[in-house]
Amino acid sequence: MSRFGLFRAHAIAYAIPLPRLLKVLSGERCYPLPRLPRTVTGVVVWDEQLIPQLDLDRLLGCSVEVVGQAVYQVLVASECGILALSADQTCGIVAGESGELVTVTDKANPGITGDFHFQGAVFHILDIDSLAIDLTQ
Repeated sequence: MSRFGLFRAHAIAYAIPLPRLLKVLSGERCYPLPRLPRTVTGVVVWDEQLIPQLDLDRLLGCSVEVVGQAVYQVLVASECGILALSADQTCGIVAGESGELVTVTDKANPGITGDFHFQGAVFHILDIDSLAIDLTQ
C-alpha cells in the first residue's frame, strides 16, 4: 500500500512518497547564501546540518513570485542526501487507495512521476532523486 504526504507551496500542490518523507519543520527559516545553484533558494539548519532548500517553482516551471518565508520546511531523503522543500500548507498523509494515481506520460518534467487526485485536488508526485540530480548539475 502506497502512502503520500500532501503539501501546498504557492501554486504547486505536491505529494511525497511516505518512505522519502523524513520530517516536517514548522517555523524554521531558510537562509539565502551567495553562489548557490539557481535551483536552490537557500539552506535550512536542522540537527546541526545545512540542508539545501529546492526552488520547486523554478524546477517545475511555475512562474509564481514568492513573497516571504514558507510556514513549513519538508525534509525529504534523496540519493544525494537530505533536501528541504517549502510548504505553505500541510494536507496530511493519505493512502494511495484514497484517491486516484495517474502516471505521467509526458516526460517534459522529469521531476514529476505522476499525479495523485485526492478530494477534488491534483497533487504532483515528486521524484525526489530526479530533483536532487538537478541540484548537482
